[in-house]
Order: sequence, then C-alpha cells, then structure tokens
Amino acid sequence: MTLRLWKIDTIVVVGIATPVCVYMTAMDGFSYDFRVIIIEDCCAAHQPEVHEAFLSALKKLPLDPLVRVVKLNTFLSDIDRLP
Repeated sequence: MTLRLWKIDTIVVVGIATPVCVYMTAMDGFSYDFRVIIIEDCCAAHQPEVHEAFLSALKKLPLDPLVRVVKLNTFLSDIDRLP
C-alpha cells in the first residue's frame, strides 16, 4: 500500500540467492502488478552456474517489459527510458 501511495509502479530487485529470494521477491512484485527489474550482476547464488542458469531462464520468459533482467550499467544508463 505504501508503494501505491507513493505512486511507485516499478521495483528493482537485487540480492543473494537468485533462485530463491530474488525470484520470490520479483514474482511477488509481479503478482501485485508492479513492473520488476532484476539487476543480474547485483545478485548471486551459492553456485555461479545456478545463478546464470536461473537468469537465463528468466530472460526467455515472455514477461518483458513487466519482468526484465538487466545489467547494472544498462539500468543506470537507461534509467529514464526503462518502464
């Protein structure tokens, strides 16, 4: 409710445990009708290959622009143009 009161429509997700915490936070945001941006190089998993595989799978989902996976440099350079 607070985010809605502040007219926030997009959340940016970073963190540890990409296939668990990051994913669940992103999907919660998505399920509450927020656009979600996951900053891929600001997330991690116990095993790098799990992290990479999970992000690769997310990128293939037809959810863009509602759920988007980008690198930090892209996010910072395109922040005004991202939905």
